[in-house]
Amino acid sequence: MTPYEAVRAQFVFPFELRPYQIQEVNELCEFTRVGYYWEPGSGKTSGSTHQALYWGIRHGVQQCLIVMPPILLLQWELWLRGITNLRTGRPVTITVYNGDPKRRTTLNLSSNFILVSYGMLKNDFDYLYGRFDQRVLISVEN
Repeated sequence: MTPYEAVRAQFVFPFELRPYQIQEVNELCEFTRVGYYWEPGSGKTSGSTHQALYWGIRHGVQQCLIVMPPILLLQWELWLRGITNLRTGRPVTITVYNGDPKRRTTLNLSSNFILVSYGMLKNDFDYLYGRFDQRVLISVEN
């Protein structure tokens, strides 16, 4: 079973990937450090989501911290809300890490996906590093 097929066997997505995207996901999923250098609007979000979920299946990664420009937070949140775990019948869990310092300390950091801007990561690096240490897969989106 390919990495793409393994992910699709456990999760329902809003749409299928294009053939070139599927090929790239299958080729890159085995590597620990990769980059999806596709043109803007060509599916880097969907490719890297498949990568993260495959690492969950293959290596037991339960959480993924996605670092991105603030303008992409809503886009990522909407995309992830369309993904459902077939075993549980529930959507993946998401936390958008933002707000004032007091609010950020009350956020649920046990979600499958934690979405954070570069600035928030920089401001709260020590706090987040202390909370997650080696337990998360980190993805950076441009």
